[in-house]
Amino acid sequence: MGMVLLDASSEPEVAVYDRLHAGPWIDGTVQPAPNQKINIGATARQLERAPSLGQMPLIVVTAGILQDQWLKTVPKLEARVQTRLALLSVDSIHVLDRGIGHLIPSLDPQIVIAATKAVLAAATSRHPLAPCLQVFHSVPTAECLHRGQLARQRT
Repeated sequence: MGMVLLDASSEPEVAVYDRLHAGPWIDGTVQPAPNQKINIGATARQLERAPSLGQMPLIVVTAGILQDQWLKTVPKLEARVQTRLALLSVDSIHVLDRGIGHLIPSLDPQIVIAATKAVLAAATSRHPLAPCLQVFHSVPTAECLHRGQLARQRT
């Protein structure tokens, strides 16, 4: 099946996913039910309607390498979706895991552990998240993004 690079710079995420005709994705990594189908169009629609998370601590870890055959065709769209997710909370960090693809928990558990510890510390102390550079100081693959900055992912 041939791929067509779409210009998704100003088109709503849902419209682009619908035009891709990607259908439900099969995710072979989700336990206890591997190979379940994920409807990316429905996911994008939910994100468009998602309410603010207010001051809830949130860290979004974005893969530095786009491995999915469909997302490779719309890298700007993927970056916008990840950025939009990070903007749902006023207390958020968006970090790019350079050199790592889709399976971040398996390939770079250190970044997941650092993010989890930071969110738990903020939530239990009822204080804002520590600065990104402080949270990920010991994670060499982490690249902190400024609020609203789009990640530059490799394809």
